[in-house]
Amino acid sequence: MKIEKKELEKSQIEIKVQVPAVDFALYFEKGAAEVSKDMRVEGFRPGKVPYDILKSKVGEMIILEAAARILISKTVDQIIHDNVSQQVIGQPQIALTKLVPNDDLEYKVVMDILPEIKLGEYKNFEFAVKKDEVKDEEVEKVVDQLREAQVKEIAVDIPAKEGDKLICDFKIFLDKVPVDGGNAKGVAIILGKDYIVPGVDKKLIGIKKGETRNFEITYPTDHFQKNLAGKNTEFEVQVSEVFERQLPEVNDEFVQNFGLKNKEELYHNIKDSLGREKDAKTEQKTELEILEKIVANSEIGELPETLLKNETDLMLKELEHSLLHQGAKFDDYLSSIGKTREQLIVEFRPDAEKRIKSALVIRQIILDEKIDLDDKIVDEEIKKMQETYKDRPEIISRITTHEYKHGLANQMLHQKAIDQIREWNVKK
Repeated sequence: MKIEKKELEKSQIEIKVQVPAVDFALYFEKGAAEVSKDMRVEGFRPGKVPYDILKSKVGEMIILEAAARILISKTVDQIIHDNVSQQVIGQPQIALTKLVPNDDLEYKVVMDILPEIKLGEYKNFEFAVKKDEVKDEEVEKVVDQLREAQVKEIAVDIPAKEGDKLICDFKIFLDKVPVDGGNAKGVAIILGKDYIVPGVDKKLIGIKKGETRNFEITYPTDHFQKNLAGKNTEFEVQVSEVFERQLPEVNDEFVQNFGLKNKEELYHNIKDSLGREKDAKTEQKTELEILEKIVANSEIGELPETLLKNETDLMLKELEHSLLHQGAKFDDYLSSIGKTREQLIVEFRPDAEKRIKSALVIRQIILDEKIDLDDKIVDEEIKKMQETYKDRPEIISRITTHEYKHGLANQMLHQKAIDQIREWNVKK
């Protein structure tokens, strides 16, 4: 068997394999048996038709193709193992390049590999992390959200004032022409809070149930609907209901709904929670800055298209999941920004490249520093999860699989490396 190995661009390797005719011939009978499994030939059981009889019925090339598939499946893994020392990504691409009766068989294998990494300096950057303090107005905003969750609404038949909620039917026009998607029924608006564009709610102060108002609004120049950004539009708004909203006072009765003793404890808990949130964001930002510096100091080979495609696909799924969590549809989002899925993928590529390179330098640091993880730690984490989800058999069956344990171990090892990188590079 003759093997030629060649390195291609973008971290790919090509292996050409030439199998002598005499070796290939050893697979003819196996190929014939495979082909004859799906054939009915009088006097013979499926899979047991003699080679010469089968050849006369289906032709020699059909048998040769089946024999070639069997030979490749038997030999390709060992060939890759013996000739490729780098980490292979995804499934190799296999193609028959020569299949001729009474001649050598030739096929080639093209595979993506992890690019070569030469780490530069990755320690002692002395990053200074400044704590982001929680402001009083941020705490008040959360308190207002808690009050909003317990608001009482009473239908009234008096002119609407700031703070009231309106149920409206909207029609929006641009140069007297209805805007695509500009009709909406049963829309809730709280006066004093911006709806679609700033100023709409102010135009509806004093309106009563059953009334209609027409007015003009200029969209902001940076509005996400590019066809309306900076344009003067006409609104026609009919109000079907007006509700007076009564927000609860922040007193002992209010805080007891959250299992707390008093107002002071509520404010303390909110401030503490916001502080932890800010600390987590600061940590994440610092980690990204450190990794960017490590990547800039390192030499990284060309990224294979497989990695870039997988990462952009993942980013797209993350965006879809985020929009779904917010109650929005992905197709509606695409329409609002005037872009296609393919255009988003192109835009994601630079960030996908950054994410991949960060992951690659972390992997290399783990290897160079011999950072490892005790299996007992992973087992303990799984035991905690089993206790948490003991009444959820469908979750228990998933988290006890070998695949889940392997994935969890990789995540925990990755986090251990991140913690170590931070320890090396953040000022005490």
